[in-house]
Amino acid sequence: MLSGDSKLMFTRRVELRKFRIEDSEEAFDMWMNDKDVKKYSQESYASSIDIAKEKISQYIKLYEDDYFNWNIILRKNKANIGQAFVKNYDKKNDSVEVYVIISKKYRNRGYATEVFSKLMDFFFSELGIKYIKTTAAVENEAWQEVIKKLYFKIESKDDDVINYYMVNVDYMAVFAVIADI
Repeated sequence: MLSGDSKLMFTRRVELRKFRIEDSEEAFDMWMNDKDVKKYSQESYASSIDIAKEKISQYIKLYEDDYFNWNIILRKNKANIGQAFVKNYDKKNDSVEVYVIISKKYRNRGYATEVFSKLMDFFFSELGIKYIKTTAAVENEAWQEVIKKLYFKIESKDDDVINYYMVNVDYMAVFAVIADI
């Protein structure tokens, strides 16, 4: 069973940390107010800095529970480039639904793949989750590429969305082999 929080984590290029109220302005400027960034997101668009502050305040309050939502910060220049979060935690099936949002300015540089890979390791290896899911809009080819790079399988598909999944056993098999190379 999942128990934990949005602990501080690092990859080679980014820091994943809890949101702080002082992140509101930069998050709003970089990605929260961008309709194109939010087009495929499971998170709602913030039309003003006040709404961005309100959303981040809500995130902060939710950290008191088992809530997983990270601010993505570049290590080299401390730029706020996006968000990674769990939309649904299904206790019955011991699964999480994970999403990553990256500012347009920082896309196509591998950050989403790097962040999602770190979250997979966190949920599967540290917390023992059995199943990770994510969804991609059919026209969101960039997110589909991230998911494919990480060896997710298609669970279902319709005219609008593709549902992907990975089970813990498959993750351990795939990434244990990669780590041995």
